[in-house]
Amino acid sequence: MNSIWKIVAIFLVGLALIVMIAIPVALGFGLSNLSSAPPEMLLPLLAIFGVVALLASLTIVSVAFSMVDLSDKTQALGLPEGTVRAVIALSLIVIFVITSVFLFGNLATPDTGKLTGLTQAQVDAIPVDQIVSLERDTNDATRFTVERVIQKSQASEDFANQVLTTVSTLVVSIAGFYFGTRAVAAARAGGAPVPPTIERIEPEEAHQGEKTDVKITGSNLRLANLVKLVQDSKEILATEVKSDAATIFCKFNIPEDAATGKWTLVVVNADGGEARSPGMFTITIKPAASSKSNPPAGP
Repeated sequence: MNSIWKIVAIFLVGLALIVMIAIPVALGFGLSNLSSAPPEMLLPLLAIFGVVALLASLTIVSVAFSMVDLSDKTQALGLPEGTVRAVIALSLIVIFVITSVFLFGNLATPDTGKLTGLTQAQVDAIPVDQIVSLERDTNDATRFTVERVIQKSQASEDFANQVLTTVSTLVVSIAGFYFGTRAVAAARAGGAPVPPTIERIEPEEAHQGEKTDVKITGSNLRLANLVKLVQDSKEILATEVKSDAATIFCKFNIPEDAATGKWTLVVVNADGGEARSPGMFTITIKPAASSKSNPPAGP
């Protein structure tokens, strides 16, 4: 059953990738050819459709992650931390792609127009590569109707270049901010030591002059390299410290003159993280040596 869900999840992720890539490009190429609609209306619609397609793709990915228990319910859309920043960066990239495709389509696709009543001299003045069709007028054989290519103005090309430059600069800035934020967060997470936690120690007491093997359980104990008992200014260091993520095994050699009572258990990790648990370990008085009485003499 789990394998079926994994296959479904992979299919949904693939579908999300197809939607994320195909829809903005298809919208850009398709709607850029609608010359009847003004560009100032088409371009915002393209951007909106592209961002909606991106959000739909992320929703599909979120559903796929939840099927295989990879979602994080504490984060937006159940996706890993930083998804919101990623959505912003990807949205700007989608807008940049749509804008580029739209402007390229409008500039690359030439406009045509018809000129009627032209003389032969006027027709000869038109460059041959700009003539789409040439027809004689039915009423006057000396006049022609020409459909010719209308060249884009230099102003429109300059405007398109400026828009592309502005949008690309914005995308680079946002991407730099996104990855810079990730790098700073990673540096902070890596630089700040994560302190260990102490939950239990077994046994919880030992006698004076006794060498005791102890087991300490908790979390983030893998880096533990120092374990000690502390009471006021006195310390008893553990020996033979061995640890994993949740357990520490060590030995305490309790001195003969160690103060009785409650001692604080201290665990220090190699990265500087420290945990203290006051009163967790107790040292009791050394028991008196037992003496056996001599058996009574016989008659």
